[in-house]
Amino acid sequence: LTAEEQYTRTLIMGLLNEGQTTVPDARTDIAAPAALQELEADGLVHWQDDRLVITDRGRPFLRNVASVFDRGLDTSGTPRYST
Repeated sequence: LTAEEQYTRTLIMGLLNEGQTTVPDARTDIAAPAALQELEADGLVHWQDDRLVITDRGRPFLRNVASVFDRGLDTSGTPRYST
């Protein structure tokens, strides 16, 4: 894995395993800051300094929140199928 992939893995695993993760460059070092702002506005996450914390309301949407950090995720809306 590249350093970037390891960093992404650390962010996502923190969310999935602990319900929170440290984002050193909070709100600027993520793949989709607008999507994260929407999740925050919906009450699914909140910030504690440089830690992004999943709220109780956000727990059912944990994978959706984690996907914000996945830079390799295809968000074009084009469906992909196995061949």
